[in-house]
Amino acid sequence: MIWNPIRRAVRPIFGAVVLALGLGACATQVTQTGSYKPTGGTMPRPQRVLVSDFEVDQQAVQLDQGIGPRVMRTLGGSAPPTSQAREVQDAITEALLDDIRKMGLPVVHAMAGTPVQPNDLLVQGQILKIDEGNRTRRLAIGFGAGKSSVDAKVQIYYGRGEAQPQLLQTYDADANSGRKPGMGLGVASAAGGGSLAPAAVSGALGVHSEKQGVAGEGQHLGDRIAYNLGEFFVQQGWIPASSAPSRSLR
Repeated sequence: MIWNPIRRAVRPIFGAVVLALGLGACATQVTQTGSYKPTGGTMPRPQRVLVSDFEVDQQAVQLDQGIGPRVMRTLGGSAPPTSQAREVQDAITEALLDDIRKMGLPVVHAMAGTPVQPNDLLVQGQILKIDEGNRTRRLAIGFGAGKSSVDAKVQIYYGRGEAQPQLLQTYDADANSGRKPGMGLGVASAAGGGSLAPAAVSGALGVHSEKQGVAGEGQHLGDRIAYNLGEFFVQQGWIPASSAPSRSLR
């Protein structure tokens, strides 16, 4: 058999790409749990979409269980649970506002107590869990070990004016750091002659979130909720299909 240096050089990189595509993506799911037929006929295109900060209790926050973060908490050098909760809230809200705006609908960040006017669409939710996981295990092992995660419930309402806003859609949503490879696999790939580790390939493909940790999971969650909302908006005739987010959206 003729020795082929190009094939020999490319093979490890190809393997890394396959691993990155199969394992590097964040696992984010949004499942519709209810769809309610509107009363009073068709719903006009919303005059505005109100996005409220998802409710969260700091008791829902599970801090990083790695050795380093635990030592930092003992020494008083780490952020309190309220900080992580706020970061996740902000990440979800920012992603929803940005994605809905790109769909061509007028969108507003609704503060607490903002009234829902006729023909307003309200997006709200509750964060059920924020788990920082174990960063030490994620880096050393990967493949789901020590993963971080965010779970939430989402409700969509439409303002009718004469009564309480009408519930239209409900969703269960969760995002986690998935089955990303850890340092061990990267070292093994390099040792096998590869010049590009899976982590580097994932970054080159745009898999990694712009935000890190649970804030990144919150961003993924917001983007995936926006994808589901885009499908709903198209069904209602509020936006053309070309304006809806693509499935590649985080």
